[in-house]
Amino acid sequence: MLNNFYSIKSKQIEKTTAKYNISFNREHSIYAAHFPNNPITPGVCLIQVCKELTENMVENSLFLQTIKNVKFLNIINPSETPDVRVSLSVTKHESEHKVNAVILGENENVFAKLSLIFNLKL
Repeated sequence: MLNNFYSIKSKQIEKTTAKYNISFNREHSIYAAHFPNNPITPGVCLIQVCKELTENMVENSLFLQTIKNVKFLNIINPSETPDVRVSLSVTKHESEHKVNAVILGENENVFAKLSLIFNLKL
């Protein structure tokens, strides 16, 4: 989905945390179906974005093992809010990566909070 559904505008990676500023492609075909004339970013796409950004951060391919908790708090309409910040906090234990992600808009408006567990892709 990277460089098609969304693009990374900037990133700041430290040891166990990362902040990505991303921009959604409001012309992507997903938005034509979800929903015509009222585009909404699907929750499953937000989970995939978090996976891809975590892979970028840890520089490994991952697969989603467990969704511990997901809260979609506000709708992301790419026509109104094309740019968001994704903050990641990653705790690694062997091949397991526990990720807490927050997706924020302007004025720290929270769109989603996610707790996910990934394993290294073998």
